[in-house]
Amino acid sequence: MILRRGWIYKVSRWRVGRCLLRYGAVGALLPVLSCLYGFRQTKTNSFAVSIRENGYFRADRGYFFVEDGRLDVYDGGLDSGVIWDNALGQYALLRDTEKELARGDAPYYHETYQLGHGEWIRRDRNFTQKPKRYLDFGPCDAADQIDLPDDPLAGLDAGMRRVLPQGAKIKGVANFEGHFVIVVASRVPREAPSINEPGTYPLRLFLLVPTKNSWQIVANVEAEKWANYCGMRTLDTTLKGGEPATLLLLYSSLPQGSRIVSVARQIRSYLIRPDGEGSRPK
Repeated sequence: MILRRGWIYKVSRWRVGRCLLRYGAVGALLPVLSCLYGFRQTKTNSFAVSIRENGYFRADRGYFFVEDGRLDVYDGGLDSGVIWDNALGQYALLRDTEKELARGDAPYYHETYQLGHGEWIRRDRNFTQKPKRYLDFGPCDAADQIDLPDDPLAGLDAGMRRVLPQGAKIKGVANFEGHFVIVVASRVPREAPSINEPGTYPLRLFLLVPTKNSWQIVANVEAEKWANYCGMRTLDTTLKGGEPATLLLLYSSLPQGSRIVSVARQIRSYLIRPDGEGSRPK
């Protein structure tokens, strides 16, 4: 059954708030809130939903802040002589950027993005002495310890876990009243990470919809080949045609032993919408 217009508006009314999960030794590893939703299983209809990546943001030795559809990115790895340009999706020489923007001795390269019609648009960039709006990721899940339980408070049930790949560790869940579920999970790597990326592991994103007696994976996306999970959150957005949709932000970090950076913090943004566009199972 194709999902009707207005579905996210209904979902937003079902939201009962976010909570910070702390489980034993990994409690201190979640400085970023995992967006978890109240859970009531209602397997009555299967909806046609899709997902696609609509943004990647990286800050080497830096910070992020997201509020009211605005994203601030602070890159603190300027001593390497290069900066990551998030609009271009590639490294750029610092000296070339300094020709366009006055820097002085400012230690941070700052970009501002605004969410509009489901897409991120860069509004401004500059050099700054100190981040004014930021959230420190902290150490994140550097040992791949987080594995949420099958519990209504976590938005999970045993049926969801059964359809996920064996050995997957569930890091975060957004459960939209049982009509569809977003799961972020780590996978057991088939090979060891690079010596420059110690302690990292693969992260995948699963989009589940209910069937009559079980759950079905309608999207299985490789989010990060090697990273440490730091958290996730969802945002409501409206597309150009006025249709409501959901944005998922996946926070992760990537410790590196190279001479360029020591820690890369990153956010991947995904757009989830009720139509046939985006990633579909193969």
